Order: sequence, then structure tokens, then C-alpha cells
Amino acid sequence: MLRRISARVISLPRRRVALMGAGAALLALVWILQSAGVAGVGYGLSHSAIAANGVAAARIRIPKSALPENMTGVRARAEHGLIRLAEERESSGDLMITLISGYQPGEETISVEGLRDGSKTYRLRLFAVPIDLNGNGLPDAAELRSATDVQRFRSWFCAIAESQFYKIWDAWIPEQRDCAGLVRFAMREGLKKHDDAWFARAGRLLLRSGMPDVAAFQYPDIPFLGTDLFRVRRPSGGIGEDGSYFARGDFSSFATARFLMDYNAVYLGRDLAIMEEGDLLFFEQDDLDAADRDETMHIMIFLGRRDGEDMLVYHTGDPKTGSVRKLSIQTLAQHPDARWHPASSNRNFLGVYRLAIIA
Repeated sequence: MLRRISARVISLPRRRVALMGAGAALLALVWILQSAGVAGVGYGLSHSAIAANGVAAARIRIPKSALPENMTGVRARAEHGLIRLAEERESSGDLMITLISGYQPGEETISVEGLRDGSKTYRLRLFAVPIDLNGNGLPDAAELRSATDVQRFRSWFCAIAESQFYKIWDAWIPEQRDCAGLVRFAMREGLKKHDDAWFARAGRLLLRSGMPDVAAFQYPDIPFLGTDLFRVRRPSGGIGEDGSYFARGDFSSFATARFLMDYNAVYLGRDLAIMEEGDLLFFEQDDLDAADRDETMHIMIFLGRRDGEDMLVYHTGDPKTGSVRKLSIQTLAQHPDARWHPASSNRNFLGVYRLAIIA
């Protein structure tokens, strides 16, 4: 039998709520509970669709008359794993199966086996919701929530970025070949389906292969965002009556280094010990004579350990004359220009950041 539903199921995600005020959080919670709207009467499936927000729920009520005397053979199963299941035998003798949403939208099929008349099949649609409970500026449905998907993305992101050091792929638009462009390119390509057609376009120049793809979604079919992966404006604040926290104009397929730092990444600190594969190091050379402040920004991608050394990859910045370089953190720390030292004592080092999609 399935385990009894815990009272902790209807709760906010554990990840921090950073940008939302108390009023916005309350509106979000009200909207979520409304979307959950679990019915308490009637037999069969209470809702045909629920929000893929991690807390919304539907219920399947099976009458006592449909249940066998021996309940050990009664099993409920979610075919695609988009929901969690919990059951409870009510005082009336009816069986209540609660279906708790995950964060991935899609169609779920639930089978209940071992009933008097055999098995029953129910179908439930989970729809993406435009809400940002963790306050990082992205729709929750457009984030990678599972540890497995996060690690898959890290692996692809770093492999693609590092591969540009050995040979820049034709798919990377020449006009966008700078430090921020490397991050955008590796992020888009890392989220794609890596089939034979993708490898043909990439020229089979990937340093590592055989890695499984991200499962939650794949570019360009990112929930709500599509190809506009990057936030380019500060959230307007507040949550509307429909639960929306976003405007389409807030996102773009292009983001400068400053926008990547301000709106698309989460600050972790200035201690390099906290870095994980795929995290970003930001620098600002604010003493440069630049017409645009974005030109004073620079990003490096942490690749993790390679041959016993912590390695970075980055583009030098100029789309026409620049290049992709790879070096160890130790080498960077010994750079003759101290402005490039990744040290907390260096005011030009802005710190370690993590892409919001995996933060």
C-alpha cells in the first residue's frame, strides 16, 4: 500500500524566497491553494488538470464497493513520474488517493490496480504556472528542480563551453562571440536534445559525449520563456490575480554580462571553495575608459577539476579579435595584473555566481 500523505505536503519549496515581499508571497500562496482546489466529494478524479507548482493536488476517490476485502493487491502507479502519490482509507471505507504535482508540466497517466473489477486508468494534465516562489527572477517552471537534471545541465554546459577552446563551433554566431556570449551559447546548447542531428551540427567536436540530456524540458521549448531564456529587466514587483509574476518583454534571447549577473544568476560569495562545476566568476574593471558599463564586465566559467587543477574557460571579449582561453585558477591568481586575481581582497572581483536556472 502507498504511504499515508504527510501534513507537510502543502508547503512552500525550501529554496529561499529572496525577492518577494510578504504581500506577494501571500498572494502567491493563495493562488497556489486555489489552483490545488482539491475536491472532497464525488467519485473518480477530482480535477482533469492542476498546476505543476510542486504543491497543487487532485484526488481519486474510489468507493468502498469497488474495493476488494483484501487490500494488499491494490496499487496506484504514475506512469511518467510527474506526480507523487499518497493514499488514505477514509472512515466511510472509501479509498482516497492524493496526486501531488511536481514541477514538470505534461500529461500523467495514473493506474489503480487490484480493484474488484480489475484496474482503472485516469489521466491528469499538469500545466506550467507563471510564478516565482524562490524569488530568483525566473518562472519556477523554467528552472531545473531535480538534482539529476542540475548535474546533467552542468556537465553539458561545461563540456560545450570548454570545447570552444579547442575549436569554435559554427553555430556560435560570430557577432556574439564574447564572454557573455559563451555563457549564453553553452546554456542554450546544453539544454537542447543531443541527438544525431545535433551532433552533426556541432561537428562532433564535443570533448565529452554519452551524457544524458536534461529531462524536465529542452530548448527551445522552455516553459513560458521559449527561446527568450534571459531576464533583461528587473521584475515589476507583485503577483497579479492570475498568479503571473512576469511580462514577456522582461526576457530576451540576448543578455549582456551585467544582465547575466544582475538578473540571471544568484550571488554565492567571494570564497572560491563554494564553487561547483558550471558556476561563474564575475569581474569589473571599472577604471577602464568605456562608453558602456557593460564593456567593463567580464565572466569566466568554472569547469571543475581537470588533471588535478581547478580550471576556468572564458572568451577574451572582442568578437573580431578575441579568443577562447582556458587556464587554471592558480594561474589566474598569479596574473601580473592584480585586478584579475579571484580574491576577496580584490575589489574588481565581484564574486562567484550560479545560474538561476540551477540555483
